[in-house]
Amino acid sequence: MFVFSVKTSYRQVLSALGCVAVVAVAAVTAALLPEQAVVVSTTRVTSSEERVAYLCSLGVEITADSEEVREVRIPDEPDEVLLQYDALQETAGRSLTAYSGKRVRLYSYQTADGGEAHLYVYRDRIVAGDVERGGTMHPIG
Repeated sequence: MFVFSVKTSYRQVLSALGCVAVVAVAAVTAALLPEQAVVVSTTRVTSSEERVAYLCSLGVEITADSEEVREVRIPDEPDEVLLQYDALQETAGRSLTAYSGKRVRLYSYQTADGGEAHLYVYRDRIVAGDVERGGTMHPIG
């Protein structure tokens, strides 16, 4: 038979209960909030050649000198078009809504088959993109 004796103060008991409450609230919040798995791209692209090489590695042939660059801001509150595009991106494990309120660069290219390819780049990392083939938009891998 073992006997344990613990000497605690009222303050220590309240601190322990506070820690348990914080952990419980965090667990409930994590369970209730929708999961937003965002792929942080490890593909760093700092030049036009690197972006074209990335697209070529995916099997997309780019026509020469077809790069167009725009800076776009991802809206704080996504509209219907952004939500549809984001649903497409989520099939590839990416999400543009994760970059809400941020400015990204949109690189557009003409493809050899007459379509278009787009890369969204944030801080020299590819965060989203698509390729249009035969009138259908596909996310980049």
